[in-house]
Amino acid sequence: MGIFDLSNRNIEKMLKMKQRELSILHELDKLKESASDTKLFLEGILRHFMKVLRNELGVVLLHDSVTKSLEIGTAIDKGIFNADNYDLLKDIARDTITNGRILVINNTKKHQKMVNFNIKNMLSSPIRYRSKIIGVIQLFNSKRIGGFKSDSLHLFSLMLSHIDSTIEYSKLYRQIEEKDRELSVLYSIDKLRDTIKDFDTLMKAILSEMTKILEAEVGFIALYDKEGNLVDVKVPSNIRSSSFLTSNVDTIDALCRAVFKHGDLMRGDYLNAEISSFIAIPASLEGSIAVFGVLNSRKDDGFSPEDEKLLKAIASQADSAIFEDQDKQQIKSLFKRYVSPEVMESMLNDEETDYLQTKKQDVTVLFADIRGFTAMSERLPPEEVVEMLNEFFSVMTETIMKMRGTLDKFMGDGIMAVFGAPIYYEGHALRAIRTAYEMQKAFKELQNKWISEGRPLVELGIGINSGVAIVGNIGCSQRLDYTVIGDVANTASRLCSVATGGQIILSNASRAEANGTIEARSLGFINVKGKKDKLEIHQVVNV
Repeated sequence: MGIFDLSNRNIEKMLKMKQRELSILHELDKLKESASDTKLFLEGILRHFMKVLRNELGVVLLHDSVTKSLEIGTAIDKGIFNADNYDLLKDIARDTITNGRILVINNTKKHQKMVNFNIKNMLSSPIRYRSKIIGVIQLFNSKRIGGFKSDSLHLFSLMLSHIDSTIEYSKLYRQIEEKDRELSVLYSIDKLRDTIKDFDTLMKAILSEMTKILEAEVGFIALYDKEGNLVDVKVPSNIRSSSFLTSNVDTIDALCRAVFKHGDLMRGDYLNAEISSFIAIPASLEGSIAVFGVLNSRKDDGFSPEDEKLLKAIASQADSAIFEDQDKQQIKSLFKRYVSPEVMESMLNDEETDYLQTKKQDVTVLFADIRGFTAMSERLPPEEVVEMLNEFFSVMTETIMKMRGTLDKFMGDGIMAVFGAPIYYEGHALRAIRTAYEMQKAFKELQNKWISEGRPLVELGIGINSGVAIVGNIGCSQRLDYTVIGDVANTASRLCSVATGGQIILSNASRAEANGTIEARSLGFINVKGKKDKLEIHQVVNV
């Protein structure tokens, strides 16, 4: 009878244990329904593990078998874990993966780092799916005397074997979600680039998108020139008007310099009292540098590896627009004084030509100056002389730009223009000659106006020469001027000095370049300083 009672009790005990196991597994099965939400699912199973095994703290880390990286999937830590002890948890996880088996420490007194973080005992186990380790689950501070014992390990292994495939499914689902989100981000940034043409408006839109997607308080784009000087820090307009930027621009600059010295994305915590977390990534193109960054995550657990991927996606899509616009801004800055708006538009739309590069180019150079102006200026009040000069330069510049010429410079009472640069085109000599003809007509009207105002008679002489010259922005960092240097320009200047009032004088090269489309007559040969042979010159008779 006693043996029978004992046997019954054992059977009853076994049945209760099986019922408990089934109940535990049933609860896990219910959690599987949330597997498409990785964070919710992992938190659910971790809480279930902790409830069954009666411990205080827990972490699930997900393992990427390709990159060998570990990231926190979820943590129930009662505020104990931080960046420092997350490193410890990852070290334990790596040991667990290396050993490939459950690691149990029921007395951590010999492990000072764990003692420092108030970890009394721990269990760390690999999570496998089809022999591949897909993550690590860690449980800390069992409430049971003696820590994690054999019965706890039995239940732990039972639960783990029941959910491993679901964790893998959840990981894959999350990867698909992440990829979908990255594609969505790329699309949204690309759409902004296509629809917003103004640079500052585009920057504001990208920053707004960055802060919204990454759930950050502040987004920034720091722009540096090729010498590494900070050009600007683009931030949302509400931040630019606040004290935040003023008090933190040096900190942001230091962070950016650390990032582009590191050469890759950086994520971290606490830079100062106002910056508690950050992600920043460098981007560069032909020496120009930009750093994209977000500050102060609005999420409790800060910025995540997924946020890193999203910032990379944003930067990869936006950087070309920024550098392209920086080049365009530089082109605008350097050329706006020299070319017409139409030529500028053509330059900005030309993605093949580097207009910032100094080069040799076949061009035509035009010089024009006023005959008799020096003598006249000695007889007139200075303010009247300046007024006449300004009027002259205004009319001549308008004529040159209307003919798609490039204004090179004003020199005293003279003006220099270039044709065939910065945009090269066939027939630049003919265009220069037609421009000179229009300049003489426009000057005639100006001359009549001045005479009607009682001013002395002055006339305009023009010289034109064609050939290969060095063209580009020449000068120093304080001042650059777009100009043409070389014999072509020197000879054009000499021809201008030969021209009498009303004349347009051409070199052989310009007449040949015009290819018989104008009427000109030879004036014979002249000596030109620096040239061994005499130069034949021609006067334009009709265009």
